[in-house]
Amino acid sequence: MVRKIMPTLLVLIALSLVGCLEYGDVRQGRVVKNDASQNPAVVWFIMDTWRYTGNHNTDIESVVAFHLPTDRGETGRVPTLENRGVGEMAYLNIDEKYIVLFDLEGFRFTRIPVEVIEHEENVHVRERHPRVWDPTQGRRGAAKVFPIIDENARTIEIFFQRMNTWTKIRVSEEIMEQYNKPEYWRSGDEVRVYYKQAPTGTGAGQKPGRSLRFMNVTHTDINARG
Repeated sequence: MVRKIMPTLLVLIALSLVGCLEYGDVRQGRVVKNDASQNPAVVWFIMDTWRYTGNHNTDIESVVAFHLPTDRGETGRVPTLENRGVGEMAYLNIDEKYIVLFDLEGFRFTRIPVEVIEHEENVHVRERHPRVWDPTQGRRGAAKVFPIIDENARTIEIFFQRMNTWTKIRVSEEIMEQYNKPEYWRSGDEVRVYYKQAPTGTGAGQKPGRSLRFMNVTHTDINARG
């Protein structure tokens, strides 16, 4: 009797091990929307394809949605409008002088011509660079809050913290009136999700995937020692 049971038991153990070794996948991008009305909340982001292909993907299929993990222990800092972690700026091309914004209402990418006034690289907050640091704030100074918009001059100062680049642009009066909210000119936090259930469909009607881990890359010091 024992000999008949053992082969079956071994098969069941093997199958269970295969299930345990089933790997998930990872996607990364910049957050354009946080829908807190759903439970768990749904975060929409533009997948960051340029790191792998060298090209900025502004196809609508690059915008994906994921539920946050049900386990709060697997959830990092959640980007919101209130903590300035959500932004609709997808890409800024310095050489060709245009910016790509993601229009949430129309669920489409919009290319806007800009005048590049100044651009500087290697701008670090930790080094208190004058482009991004205000020494007059508080007792020791503080990081500036971006974007910095001057409606009269039609200029916008943009800071990509992950890339350490600062840029000052000018737009037309029509564009300034149409895109008059800070989140239009802000790049959202970069996040990374680990999942096994991917989103289905594309566009605004897609069914969100379910993340098992959610990491806010922008606010994570990967060099920090635990």
